[in-house]
Amino acid sequence: MLSSKKYIIVSLLVILAIVTFINSSTFAEDISLKYDTVVYSGQPSGVFAAVSAARNGMSTLLILKRDNPGGLMTYGGLNYLDLNYDSKGKIINRGMFFEWYERMGNKQSFSFNKITESFNEMLVESNVDLIREANLLNLKIENNYIKQITITDKSNRYEISADYFIDADQDGNLAFLAGAEFFNFGSDINLKNRFMAQTLVFNIDNIDLQKFKKDIKSNRYGPSYLNQNLAYGFKEIGKVYQPYNKMVKLRGLNIILHENNNGNYHGSINALLIFEHNPLDKQELKEAYLLGKSESRHIFKFLQTNLSGFENTVLQKPAEELYVRESRHLLAEYIVKTSDLLENKVFSNSIALGSYPLDYQASETAYEGFVQFNPNVYGIPYQSILPKTVENLMVVSRSTGMSSLAAASGRVLPIRMNTGAAAGKAASLAKEHNISLKELDKNKNLIKQIQDYMELDLNKYSSTSPILKNDKYYPYLKELINLGLLIGGYQNNFRLNESITEYEFSQLLIKGMKRRQSPILYEWVPGGLESISSRDKLDRNNTYRLLLAASSHRIDKIDSSNYYNVLIEERLIPNDAEKIIKENRLLNRKEAYYLIGYFLKQEKLSEELKKYRGIENEN
Repeated sequence: MLSSKKYIIVSLLVILAIVTFINSSTFAEDISLKYDTVVYSGQPSGVFAAVSAARNGMSTLLILKRDNPGGLMTYGGLNYLDLNYDSKGKIINRGMFFEWYERMGNKQSFSFNKITESFNEMLVESNVDLIREANLLNLKIENNYIKQITITDKSNRYEISADYFIDADQDGNLAFLAGAEFFNFGSDINLKNRFMAQTLVFNIDNIDLQKFKKDIKSNRYGPSYLNQNLAYGFKEIGKVYQPYNKMVKLRGLNIILHENNNGNYHGSINALLIFEHNPLDKQELKEAYLLGKSESRHIFKFLQTNLSGFENTVLQKPAEELYVRESRHLLAEYIVKTSDLLENKVFSNSIALGSYPLDYQASETAYEGFVQFNPNVYGIPYQSILPKTVENLMVVSRSTGMSSLAAASGRVLPIRMNTGAAAGKAASLAKEHNISLKELDKNKNLIKQIQDYMELDLNKYSSTSPILKNDKYYPYLKELINLGLLIGGYQNNFRLNESITEYEFSQLLIKGMKRRQSPILYEWVPGGLESISSRDKLDRNNTYRLLLAASSHRIDKIDSSNYYNVLIEERLIPNDAEKIIKENRLLNRKEAYYLIGYFLKQEKLSEELKKYRGIENEN
């Protein structure tokens, strides 16, 4: 007989052999597939890309990472549309998006089942092939072209080749594995580890809407509103709730309400923020989800006690995945800049339009998020979906080619859905005319065909005025806005005629130098500036003093009457500074921003930041 020790060893070897046999025989013989277009990920933009390609005569495969299409709208629980309007209140997302929007009853929110059904119907109607619950294993790249991808589903392994690939994955994973270059998070403004808060949408059933309406009407927790089936506002409720975990925060409530058969309502709540977790790290993302799931139970009990109509509610399963707002940003043929939105720029090769505010969610529990400004209408240029380093690929998710701040607007679903639809049309035109995706951009007639397909009336918006006046101050204000240092809010009020304090001025200098990776930002500069900055309003002489301190001058060794001469000699302020500010008076913000912007732009950007910002010849 075998000893117990030997028996265990033999048993383990047998188990290992069985597992090895199962692994080698789980998949049928490799299946080879060939399509005109392959779309990766069943996010809404992926569904639109696949349907568009198929409608335009392309044999099309959509690869789903889950069992059904919908992505963020279903598995992430985001069943509310952030629509884009022009100044007259008209929805600007036309084409396939508006077709789908009408199909859904011209509503901004829908049940998860309704979304899934509509996407599956569109795919069936367009004869799009699907592979569900797929895992992407590897890619074959030749001469910067994706030649083949290998995926598995529950039963088979597939070797898939295509003329064109469209990546709709939220993180741009297909493009990333294909060698396309990205920058992560806020790296374009030197904030490499600034993670925008993630959200777990949780679900509560059996809400008594009539009772709830009383709390909404009373503004018990700050201004609150009910618009159709969206309840929102309640800003003060987040200040009342005390989180159980320090990395979690409850903000003002957004609740999508759908009536149940019993006359009460189901509510999907988008309000739980989770901080300090890197969404590109699978383990951290998993931890963030579990953290949110745990906290949602405490929030549920809090709402039962503190909101009318929630007394007899039931907590249901939360969304299956987190709502992640930001991760990678594509280094595209053109990176849409924050200032492009500031200028309401509608490119001649625009393939979609946007107008949503630059709504940047909080990245730290101690601070609120911010709306940087509110554009009128801007364009998404075709080049922004084209990677520089992969020739037969387009990226149509939130990870497309936009600055980290511009993406706070461009990430919303209607923009991304129509970008997907335009990519499907672009693939068909490239194939029909036997040209590359990048060559297509040089053909105005073909770009016009995409625009007609998307029902874009660019002339309607091409003359829209920029938000700020284009004067001699503007290039420097623009730089501060590109760095995320100036906030205009929903009303685009940058408070340019108001005064500014010494402390505010010094803080903007420090942040600006950090975000531009200034080589003269020595370790003693921030502390030195803060030590000599009062809360008094800023006048001309103290402006000069702070600029000298920021450039590491010993201001105690310079007579105040000589501040200006030193700054001029070292080209740290513009030559016309004394003409604008003729005496030692208080500066307004526009003047202060002008001097900060000028000071910052005297140091050249690093090559890394130039690359991330998509600029070559600017300082």
